[in-house]
Amino acid sequence: MELKSQNQYPYTKNIDGDYRFVTDKGIEYIAYFNRVPVESCVVYNFVFGKSTTKRCGMDPKVRNTILNIISDFWEDYDEVILFVCDSSDGRSESRMRLFHYWYKILNIDKDVVKIDFSVDEIRAAILAKKDNCLLELAQKEIQELFVLMQGE
Repeated sequence: MELKSQNQYPYTKNIDGDYRFVTDKGIEYIAYFNRVPVESCVVYNFVFGKSTTKRCGMDPKVRNTILNIISDFWEDYDEVILFVCDSSDGRSESRMRLFHYWYKILNIDKDVVKIDFSVDEIRAAILAKKDNCLLELAQKEIQELFVLMQGE
């Protein structure tokens, strides 16, 4: 799966595993993968965001950079990636729409499967290479984990 784009920001991967890049407007982004405790297979939660509250508007180079970070991750790992939309500010639905848009323009359906799910206010999606035989089991376990988290 090749997602490389020339229209992206240069980024660095730090020794602690996080990725960082700075936009043309000077806004720093941080992205990282956290391992999720499921039994069936290895799942990583992908998290990214700005290190500031400054608004920056739409910037396709941010999208391309984030997608290339995911591509780089999959060059080293075949694991399932979980994307959870932050719901703390009531904008999880907007984030999920943006995620769907990014996925659609990638046109990677031949290589990657996307499964959406929601539990109460949480919107999330799982991305995995189509040849990952543990995807359905991972999906079930992740949904159960979210249901348990909601009960706490």
